[in-house]
Amino acid sequence: AHSTETQAVSSSQSNNPKSTRKSFLNGVEECAKKYRKSYKNLSMRERSRRAGKLAQEVMGACINRESLDLSYASGDENYFEQNKDLAVDFLTLLDAMRHRVQREIK
Repeated sequence: AHSTETQAVSSSQSNNPKSTRKSFLNGVEECAKKYRKSYKNLSMRERSRRAGKLAQEVMGACINRESLDLSYASGDENYFEQNKDLAVDFLTLLDAMRHRVQREIK
């Protein structure tokens, strides 16, 4: 996973904006293969389920594994409750995603 993140960072810093855009859109097309229906064609229940799964993915990308492991090792199972850093990271990542989509779809 780390090498994928490194590749994503290096490709996002590319000097060729068209190449970066194409790479991003190719990644979107690859991710789209796992979905049969577009979001707009889902029932409300299906939308809720998909949003929940994607929220888990995004939140998972924000977790500090060391802190989580230390929390569990000390017997504290409340890592997620009142974790303001996690909430801020989650919302910051969502904002960065929104900006990226706006830039690519303009």
